[in-house]
Amino acid sequence: MPEEIAIIECQKCGREVGRLSDYKGRQMLIVNGIATTFWRGVCVNCGQEFHWDVGTKALAELIGQNGQKP
Repeated sequence: MPEEIAIIECQKCGREVGRLSDYKGRQMLIVNGIATTFWRGVCVNCGQEFHWDVGTKALAELIGQNGQKP
């Protein structure tokens, strides 16, 4: 069973989209029992576009932490 890290919600209306989980040592978005590192769509509640990419997220976090000029 994957270890849950966080609940991922729509940024506009707050509806649960899926759950970020540690699955076999990798962070994945779990949506209706499907483990994925990439997901794209729209919220069925409000129509807000949704894009999830663990690779891009990790890169953005790395740049955010280390992207400061000396």
